[in-house]
Amino acid sequence: MKTGRFLLLLSVLSVHVAAQATLSKEAAKTEKELQALHDAIRTASVAHDRVTLEGLYADEYVFIHTTGEMDRKADWITKSLTIAAPPQVPVQDPVFFDVVKDVAVRTSKANLSNGSSIWWTRVYVKRKGHWLLLREHGSAVPAPRKVATVSTAVLDQYAGTYKFDNGVTITVERRGEVLIAHNPARPEVQLIAESETEFHVPGGGAVYTFYKDENGKVTHFVLKRASGEEFRASKLN
Repeated sequence: MKTGRFLLLLSVLSVHVAAQATLSKEAAKTEKELQALHDAIRTASVAHDRVTLEGLYADEYVFIHTTGEMDRKADWITKSLTIAAPPQVPVQDPVFFDVVKDVAVRTSKANLSNGSSIWWTRVYVKRKGHWLLLREHGSAVPAPRKVATVSTAVLDQYAGTYKFDNGVTITVERRGEVLIAHNPARPEVQLIAESETEFHVPGGGAVYTFYKDENGKVTHFVLKRASGEEFRASKLN
C-alpha cells in the first residue's frame, strides 16, 4: 500500500468527537477515551513505535477495506509504520455510538476531500481498564445515480422475454412510466432510467443496457453487476 493511501485511511479512521451534549455522561466519557486511543495510534504511527501500537490493537484485530481486502493486526501495524506525518481528520457525520459494558461500537460517515464518502464502523473492547481497537470495516457510499425521463414508446420497445446464456429467462414489462424486470426465482425490481438505453437497479449497483440492431429492433440487454461481471440476455419476442 502506498504511503499516501495509508495516510488517507488512517485519517478516516481517526475518531471525531461527537457533540457531547447529545451523549449520556458515561457515553461521553467513553468517547473521550476512544479519542485518546486514536490520538495514541496516530502518534505511535508517526514515531514508528511498533511496541506501542501492539498494545493499542486487540490481538484479534481485523480491518476490512472498502475494496474487500483484509488486514490482520500484524499486517496493519506494519503499514502503520510507513507514515511520516500525522494525517488530517476529514469531516465526519452522522455518528452512531453505542456502549454495552466493555464493548463500544461507533459508525460514522467520513466525507473525503475528493467529494466521496465512506461509512466506517469500529468495534472496541475494554480489557484491563483500557480500550483496544478490535474491528474496523469500511463501506464506500455509492455516488448518486443519474435519472432520465424516457418516453413510454421507447420503454415499450424493451418489453418482452429475454434469455440468458445459462437458460434462465427474465421478463421485462412497462408499468406506467417505468420498466419492471422479473426473474421467476427472484423478486421483481424496478429499473431506473439513466438514459434511453441504460437502467439501474435501485440500491443494487446493477445496470441493464439495451441494444438494438441496424433496423432499430431491440435484440438483447447486457446486465452488469457491481462486481463487474457481465451477462447477456437475448430477446425472445
